[in-house]
Amino acid sequence: MFLSENGEALTASDFSAEAETMVEVVLTKSVNFRKRSISKDPSVLTAKEIILLSRERVTSEEQVVDALKKQGLRVQQGEKDPNSGAYPTLRGVEPSIYSINDKEVLLYTFESEEEQSAGWGEFPKVEVMNFSRNFNVDSVLLIIKSGGDASLKVDAKIKRAIDGLLEY
Repeated sequence: MFLSENGEALTASDFSAEAETMVEVVLTKSVNFRKRSISKDPSVLTAKEIILLSRERVTSEEQVVDALKKQGLRVQQGEKDPNSGAYPTLRGVEPSIYSINDKEVLLYTFESEEEQSAGWGEFPKVEVMNFSRNFNVDSVLLIIKSGGDASLKVDAKIKRAIDGLLEY
């Protein structure tokens, strides 16, 4: 049973479903999380305080594009270049094409994280493998094509943007 600071009983419906809500759970008694110890060693894993964290799920290409722009990157909607090679469809999802500081980027937005993972699993089967890097973020897959501005600073900013989306 969970109690509020006032000692009133709490249920799941008392907690907001918003992604940015943080709930702190403070246990009033030490709790043995191992339940059964393999050895008879008296030391057990206990906790006096547990903090539950959440973050906003990445479900749209707009979230990724905004994060990239906040890093000072030039992000422009692109078009498929017929000389650039294949733009594979993964799990029935066509990529959106972007240019990030002259690097061509494919951005796939899947229905779920499971679909994104399955789509990424199909990618190695694609014949044209001129891609330098990928980022998997919840239901979004970002793939950077080789060529263009190969600056390590640009790569670091892209990584920072993606890491920021994954922070709790």
